[in-house]
Amino acid sequence: MPIPTLSELRTLHEWSPILGYLRRLSATLDARERAVILGDMVEWVSEKVKLPFLERLAVKFAAVVKTPEGIDLVREAVVVGDKIVDSMPKE
Repeated sequence: MPIPTLSELRTLHEWSPILGYLRRLSATLDARERAVILGDMVEWVSEKVKLPFLERLAVKFAAVVKTPEGIDLVREAVVVGDKIVDSMPKE
C-alpha cells in the first residue's frame, strides 16, 4: 500500500468533518435528529465547494429536511436503506 502524499493528507484533513457527520448520523435513531444532521452536512459541503447554486440549494434542502415532512422522508429513507442492507449477501 503506497504512503499517502502530503496533499492527499491535507485533502483528507479538510474533508474530515464529513466523517463526523456520518458518524453522528449512524449513531442516532431519531429521525428528527438525523434530519438536522443531514441538513447541517449538506450546508457544510455547499460552503466547502463554494458553488453559489449549490449553496442556495443546500439552504433550501436543509430547511425542507427539518420540517415534519422532511423528517418523515428521512425516516422512510432509513427504513429503505436498512432493507437494502439486510438483503445484501453476507460475506
